[in-house]
Amino acid sequence: MGIRLSCRQYNWNKVSQGRILPSITSKAFIIDRHDRSVVVKTWQQMCRKQSECGEAILFKLYPATRQFFTIFDADESIEDLKCTPHFKTHVNRFMAYIQLFVECHFDVRECQKLMSVLAVSHKHLNLIPDHFEVFPPVVERTLKEVLKNECDNSIIQAWTNFFKGISKVMMEELSNVKSPQFCDIVDLEN
Repeated sequence: MGIRLSCRQYNWNKVSQGRILPSITSKAFIIDRHDRSVVVKTWQQMCRKQSECGEAILFKLYPATRQFFTIFDADESIEDLKCTPHFKTHVNRFMAYIQLFVECHFDVRECQKLMSVLAVSHKHLNLIPDHFEVFPPVVERTLKEVLKNECDNSIIQAWTNFFKGISKVMMEELSNVKSPQFCDIVDLEN
């Protein structure tokens, strides 16, 4: 099992050499050119520790969003939760989506495709924009842990803008998801 979503492949060697792909002015992006560059560069360091970063983000989010993780026992301790395969899968999926946003170069259309998949699976949670407000401070703490002295206000602002862009696209896609259609039960014997 896993996520199979396609975006253009990205040559990570170009990033490590400091050559970020140029933006195409005819496209719309969820964040500006500077923020894209900052997120791509810092993502390299975060993706080396994807599981740890994903766990840090979601475990620090967990107390504030406990009611949204309906597959987990609400009274389960974080230590016990770390051992559950469902949470590990959620962490890996979360980080895979960030990877896909980076690979898509934050193109609005590509992000909409990705978020439409997430919107369908999250529609039942009745998400509102306020639910996404928990991400920037948690990501900021995670960036500071991973990047240490390299983390500055420019990096924090770029990632904050990135999550605001994701949140905006997610809310748009959630509004496009139709509620599930339920069929009437038909008595075949009559």
